[in-house]
Amino acid sequence: MLEHAATLCGCGCGQPAGVYKTSNSSQGIVAGQPKKFIHGHHNRVQPPRVRDFDTCYTVMPNGCWTWNNLQPDEDGYGSYWAEGRKQKAHRYSYVRTYGPIPAGAHLDHICHDPKTCAGGPSCPHRACVNPDHLAITTHASNCRRGVLAKLDLAKAREIRKRFEAGETGIALAAEFGVRPSTISMVVRNQTWREAG
Repeated sequence: MLEHAATLCGCGCGQPAGVYKTSNSSQGIVAGQPKKFIHGHHNRVQPPRVRDFDTCYTVMPNGCWTWNNLQPDEDGYGSYWAEGRKQKAHRYSYVRTYGPIPAGAHLDHICHDPKTCAGGPSCPHRACVNPDHLAITTHASNCRRGVLAKLDLAKAREIRKRFEAGETGIALAAEFGVRPSTISMVVRNQTWREAG
């Protein structure tokens, strides 16, 4: 049997992890192969070494700084380890340049163009960490600007007017491509509120 050199434990403790003594084909283990972790250390994995933030993006011709470090999260945003915790890369970039983001505020990618982008987690603009392409906004304003917003204030006014004239929420929902519950919230002035 060929002996492999033991590798260091993957948790970062610095101890040799050892080698497998027996094979287990159901787990893909072969006797003599190096272990990745000391038994029980797999839950002690340390965060990746903090890299210099400015080496983790590419400056694009349109001015976007495209984040190219690791996998994006389920929402399409990059992450960065700083100050002992994992943070959204675009938020970290904004804070290090302009200071804290007010509580409850959101950052809007002003480089995003809803006319040319499908939006959502696959939106390439979510990878932009250029602080000059980010603006503080409210959640409602950020959602209204997004491509997924099927309504605008003019459509909301039309929905209210037609509902008051007797059209059903179901018919209006089908026409505007939204759910009946969305029509209900518009009619009750819970969304797309009139100013004042």
